[in-house]
Amino acid sequence: MELFGILAAFAGLMIMISRRVPLSLAMLVASLVVLIFAGVGPQGIFNVIVDAVTHRDTIDLMTIVASITVMSHILQKFGYFDKMVESLRVLLRSDGLTLMFIPGLVGCMPMTGGAIVSAPMVWGLGKEIQLSPERQSAANIIFRHSWYFVFPFLPTYIMAARLVDIEIYEMIAMFWPLTVVMMVAGYYFILHPELKQVGSHSRPSLKGTSTTRSLYTFARYAFPLILGLALYMGFRVHLALALMIGLAVALVQILFLNGVGRSSALEIPRTIWQGIDFALVGTMAAIMIFRGAVDQTTAFNQMMNTMMDAGIPLYLVAGALAIIVGYISASHASTIAVLFPLIIPIARASGADHYTYVMLIYAFAFLSYLISPLHLCQILTNHYFRVSLGKVYRIYLPAIGAVAVTTAILVALRGF
Repeated sequence: MELFGILAAFAGLMIMISRRVPLSLAMLVASLVVLIFAGVGPQGIFNVIVDAVTHRDTIDLMTIVASITVMSHILQKFGYFDKMVESLRVLLRSDGLTLMFIPGLVGCMPMTGGAIVSAPMVWGLGKEIQLSPERQSAANIIFRHSWYFVFPFLPTYIMAARLVDIEIYEMIAMFWPLTVVMMVAGYYFILHPELKQVGSHSRPSLKGTSTTRSLYTFARYAFPLILGLALYMGFRVHLALALMIGLAVALVQILFLNGVGRSSALEIPRTIWQGIDFALVGTMAAIMIFRGAVDQTTAFNQMMNTMMDAGIPLYLVAGALAIIVGYISASHASTIAVLFPLIIPIARASGADHYTYVMLIYAFAFLSYLISPLHLCQILTNHYFRVSLGKVYRIYLPAIGAVAVTTAILVALRGF
């Protein structure tokens, strides 16, 4: 019955996500299904939920995600991202190179379907360098998501680290080659074929703009993010505290350096409150509840052991599930939330290098989610540029293939 409960929860989760049921609700329902089929009574279910929500890891995760969403909201509302983009164009002196970085810069904002925010910027830059709509769409998708392997403020990244109890900088040390490969392959397969026909793609209109002033502008408006990263990565300050310090610096800049009017200053407390993405914070709590529910059953462990006894390697099961679940659900977060609590404990118990399985599951779940037809960023981007999925696939799938091959090589080198 426990095994049937896990399979039912898994199937129900896929159905709910495909029907755009909020992930927090879907994860909560899946948790209840697992617990009920595990024979846990009402009091036990209540205890599992309370223990999960009040656990230190859950509170940390919710606090961090709330801080991230507030900071991104503040930086967007007061034009920080726009200033960074403008100065970046001058510093790089190339719309082609700028086009590679702008989607990722906007990707710092943790928002569903956020690719639609960077799409107009990509369109403007793509028009300057005579890039076809299909390539503009592919560029927006690939370059927006290239940083998902290393950006430490990404909620899914933070969640993944917490689920397996490893430090974020350890994940960055594992995953940085994938971001490099994705950026380089993206440039070669998406931009290079048309840029070499156009020739030079620097903007003459930017020639007379002061590089020094642009560097100062970029540093000034990126400083809250840079400070938060430096405090966390360099000085091991708690991530939530590092983010709050960065946010405090941004607010000081807004109030005293940016010439914000009195009426806007009075609205800052309301802006902070509005910036909290309660849906995303709730999703983090629901995911931790699901992990707690999985801990109440041994059926999946028994099934996995049976499969391995039959000669099916754990890495094949983990990789196949990551690809299938990521593609069907079109949700990286839900795939990680489901598979990490199920696979990683088994890998640890068998004496395997669980870091290898973290890389395997995270990377292949991400790649399959990225190319899923249900991926909201893909839907919105292709709709904006009025292009078909098939044409965009033909342009960016070689880049995805390069990242997949790199992942397989890195996983093989680490060993199981």
